[in-house]
Amino acid sequence: MLAAAVVFAVGSAFTTAKADAPKVDKNGYANYVFVRVSGPANSTNAADYRYFTGNITCVSSSETCKANWSQTTAPAANSQPTGSFVSVKESGTPQL
Repeated sequence: MLAAAVVFAVGSAFTTAKADAPKVDKNGYANYVFVRVSGPANSTNAADYRYFTGNITCVSSSETCKANWSQTTAPAANSQPTGSFVSVKESGTPQL
């Protein structure tokens, strides 16, 4: 009985991780969410964004808080985007 519970728990973790992973298109690109940490309110400049692994809260405003960037490699924590700006994911002021 215990072995069945362990297998179920491990299987569930893999299913969740796979479901949360960005979808890669046929050209090898996936969208990753980056947080705007500097620059103009609606910047599309990669230098103004960083990748964070934790949950970042956005307080209501018309500024860009989080944006989708398309790139071929998964970003490291605190890295800038290396791909192309796709769209605004969430508006607001990031609470870092």
